Amino acid sequence: MKKIFCLYLLVCLSVIHLYSQELTFSQHISPIIFSKCSPCHHLDGSAPFALISYNEVAEMSKMIDYVVEKNIMPPWHHDPKFHSFYNEIILSPDEKESLRNWIANGKVPGDLSSIKHPTFKPKAKDKPDLVFAMDKKYTVKAKETDEFTWFQIPYVFKDTTYFKSVWLKTAFPKIEHHGEVFSNAFVDRPKDVWPSDSIVQNPIINTAMTSTETKGSLFQGKKFVAGRFPATDAWQYPKGIVECIEPGRNLMVYGHYAPVAVDEADSASIELKFCKKKPTDRTYIELGVHGFHDLVNKPFFIKKDTVITFYCEKVVDKDYSAFLVLPHAHHICTKMLAYAVSPNGDTLPLVKIDKWIFEWQFLYQFKKYVPLKRGTKLFFQATYDNTASNPANHNSPPIDVNTSMNANDEMMDLFIHVVPYQEGDEDKLLEYDY
Repeated sequence: MKKIFCLYLLVCLSVIHLYSQELTFSQHISPIIFSKCSPCHHLDGSAPFALISYNEVAEMSKMIDYVVEKNIMPPWHHDPKFHSFYNEIILSPDEKESLRNWIANGKVPGDLSSIKHPTFKPKAKDKPDLVFAMDKKYTVKAKETDEFTWFQIPYVFKDTTYFKSVWLKTAFPKIEHHGEVFSNAFVDRPKDVWPSDSIVQNPIINTAMTSTETKGSLFQGKKFVAGRFPATDAWQYPKGIVECIEPGRNLMVYGHYAPVAVDEADSASIELKFCKKKPTDRTYIELGVHGFHDLVNKPFFIKKDTVITFYCEKVVDKDYSAFLVLPHAHHICTKMLAYAVSPNGDTLPLVKIDKWIFEWQFLYQFKKYVPLKRGTKLFFQATYDNTASNPANHNSPPIDVNTSMNANDEMMDLFIHVVPYQEGDEDKLLEYDY
């Protein structure tokens, strides 16, 4: 009995010591901040302010406490129990508790001189090899309708060019609904054909063209290369996977601008990082499941004051290995689920988002290849809340919603990036250069 009591007392004292230990920024908090916040919150990051130094974190402590308590930040809304991803950033319950307790107990700095601050400056080898940039800003006129515009890049690739990363940037992301990069065999190409290795960091003039001007013969063999959605940055491929542009092709940018109340100006650029294709490298393929084509419970129409779930199904026609998934919808979507069932009946989880937020659309990068053999069935479902109780509903009162690319309509897309399957892919860990 005495032994049991002593053991109990020892456990209690350990717990008391753990919780009475003073939390300091230098020892306990900075590792959390540097790994879970700073990757976006640094000088050149995607976030609007930096969280690197003690002063920066202490100054924003009230906001940090609020967004951590409300599970707003980090903005990762995928269910980690369903599938774990290479690029996921999640605060554990212990990390949340430590952050909030540190803030509540005076934000003790500790020995700041002992901190090794991370650096997020791009390394020389990671600088883009080729940059296409607008020579002047493009004006989006004030109107109540969406604008869809094509931008031509008058640069034709002479040689087959392989690259490992594409980054479509915009100067004014708030007005851009999304953007896409395509390669295209452009008919009215410039007379000068420049060798792909002759320029580095050379800005190229973009010619703005409306979608009506680019219909018909101006497009030949248009191929998707990369995209820009809210919260996405560089479109980067794992080691061993490349994308290529064939000789005689140029790049086109498809810009979708949401309605704006006043004239706004935007300027875009594309950054490419080249690579040499190795014999073992594979070129990626896009495999999609879309509400436009693969919907089971048609039509895709959302009546006002209703909540409805739509279901898509698609059968894989070849042996593939998936390395990335990107779900897409607009504002009144609330949750998504995607999985696959193999020919032998195994269920393969893909992505599960319990709280869809339009402003946070990520490239979900698998840690391992997910094999999608021929005959595998893809299942994708999404729920839409077109009621007044949905705070993301832009229409008050709610109105009937159709399916289209317009910002006030809805979409249901699941983009899966794959490569041709190779034996043993399911056991291969994926690696990235960042």
